Amino acid sequence: MPRREVGAKTIGAAVVALAPIVDDVLGSGVEPVRGIDVVRVNYETRIAGGGRVDAGKFFVFGVGAGEVVRGFDALVAGDESTPAMRAGGKRRAVVPASMAYGQRGAGCDKDGNNCRIPPGSDLEFYVELLEVK
Repeated sequence: MPRREVGAKTIGAAVVALAPIVDDVLGSGVEPVRGIDVVRVNYETRIAGGGRVDAGKFFVFGVGAGEVVRGFDALVAGDESTPAMRAGGKRRAVVPASMAYGQRGAGCDKDGNNCRIPPGSDLEFYVELLEVK
């Protein structure tokens, strides 16, 4: 399988590591355009170094529209330092908490405890880009 690793992203003076991003399969279809296209993906989300917390098949979202966490969006649609995926591609990476749910976590009870994704968690995403519309 073709594999490609791409680098980190610099935000201000801090480097936010999207790396290594590994393309397990390089797609041959079109690349999504931020703010214009809608994509359909299969995905799995894990706590980095831990267990699965979420997965979805045929999940649809607008790239660059703020519908998903920044790190997930950047994995699919690319950004200043990350090339966009192409339809048919499969990609994986660890996304830092600052580009995921940060210090608020996700899936917490009404008191902010017992979170499915604990505050400060780095997330590992596995994404297959099925379609760009």
